Amino acid sequence: MGSSVRTYGCNTELCSTGQVEVNLRETKYGLTPLSWATENGHESVVKMLLDTGKIDVNSSDKHNRSPVSWAASNGHGAVVILLLGTSKVSVDLIDTEGRTALSWAARKGKENTVSLLVQNSKRMINYRDNRGFTPLMWALARSHHPVVEVLSRSGNLADDSYKERLAFHAFNFMSAAELEKFMADIGYAGLDDFLGLQALFYL
Repeated sequence: MGSSVRTYGCNTELCSTGQVEVNLRETKYGLTPLSWATENGHESVVKMLLDTGKIDVNSSDKHNRSPVSWAASNGHGAVVILLLGTSKVSVDLIDTEGRTALSWAARKGKENTVSLLVQNSKRMINYRDNRGFTPLMWALARSHHPVVEVLSRSGNLADDSYKERLAFHAFNFMSAAELEKFMADIGYAGLDDFLGLQALFYL
């Protein structure tokens, strides 16, 4: 049986022997070497593993999180680019919490990573996780305003009922000026009603 490779325990010579099980999972969380490397942002290790030609880029752990999900949630944009460059990554894989890589990146306020994923994940941009939150809702709830701007201007918001829900969500987290800009970005028509309600709320 070949060796298991971990983020800190592999080198080019070892990987090139063909004797290393590069997709072997550790027992506690089910993480593969690629998952360890992507989670910690080790770009050179990720590249080395990908160069073996044997890596399963969509390998999921016990929580169904994939390497791109780990890289996205920690804001490792260079690693995300490497993974996307394989043309084999499924960015819309859903974990046990109902979240995609985009959802994790938005929740944690990783603006640059969100921008990368939006270009490759428009189909799932409005997907709701197990708590009913979309990526944009997470960004609003965590006051990640740069991420809110990226997502609200993506041009892929669903319908008026969803926009109205977003507006109510934003109501609690934004000033009048921020709310006005946000509603303009998402194309919601009920701006005057919300600004009036907000003014009364803060009397």
